[in-house]
Amino acid sequence: MSRSEARRRIGLTFLVAGLGLPLSSASPAQDDQGPSAPGVSSTRGAAGLGAFIASVPVTFDTGVIGIEHDGNGDLLYTSNLTDDVGRMGTDGGQITSLFTASQGTGTNPLGVTTDGTDLYVTDTVDNEVEIYSAGGAPLGTFSVLGQTAFPEGITYSPVSGRLIVVDGAFSTEPPDSLVEYTTGGALVDVTILAATSNDGAAYDPARCSVFVYDSAADNVTQYDENDLSVILGSFSGTSTEGLGPGEGVAVIGDVLYVMASGTDTLASFDISGAPSACLLVEPLEVPALGPWGTAALLGLLALAGTWVLIRQRPV
Repeated sequence: MSRSEARRRIGLTFLVAGLGLPLSSASPAQDDQGPSAPGVSSTRGAAGLGAFIASVPVTFDTGVIGIEHDGNGDLLYTSNLTDDVGRMGTDGGQITSLFTASQGTGTNPLGVTTDGTDLYVTDTVDNEVEIYSAGGAPLGTFSVLGQTAFPEGITYSPVSGRLIVVDGAFSTEPPDSLVEYTTGGALVDVTILAATSNDGAAYDPARCSVFVYDSAADNVTQYDENDLSVILGSFSGTSTEGLGPGEGVAVIGDVLYVMASGTDTLASFDISGAPSACLLVEPLEVPALGPWGTAALLGLLALAGTWVLIRQRPV
């Protein structure tokens, strides 16, 4: 296309826009519902939420209880029999033992999570969270006794940068809760839960959610990460599948894993149909011009088009 032709088309475009004429005979499709409003999508997949997939035995340690996604497609685990913290595959086999939980009295480590650098382990004997380097070096602890006497599950949200600890004490006073801390141990928030025997927790980055398992009701409940009191859905857990009550929970992609510690079994559930709590990007708000503003804008476009056409010179 020559420079002259390009200028002519630009001028005509401005002129046509300024006169308010359609650029083509086809009109754009209209959305009868208006523009999509930002918020939460709750569409469920065809398979529904929580369809049971399979179960595999865990035979390398009969005390595996806590699990979490290690960020590389495998699982972190804790053993309250050997105080071992390590990595295992989703096939139930051990990959490696990382270290022995040894801070405080070093007994009964339950939950485990990672922020991608350090590991965090809940200790229900000392009512604390123990912090370790990836190589297992002790980095310190912080107490959670003011919020729970039984810190059971734990998970980490890279969005908020917070640790979420499950108050697993089987009591109604104080009620069970999800307690949020900074990675340094500062208390951020407490969300009261209706269930009374919560165990494991798992963060789901794809859906901006936290899944929590309740062994008394044998339910996995999905909470909105933006407001942990908002329930997005729930489904039956390991007891319903004849595997006994579960403990630790982990999410990898579209699969949620529950560790049924009583039968040393790792169960998997389909969460591809789980709703998302990820907030949509707010649409750009364009101020209304009003009738006079619109007329002025169209006039400017028409003048611009006319000016370009007048200025056009053959090359």
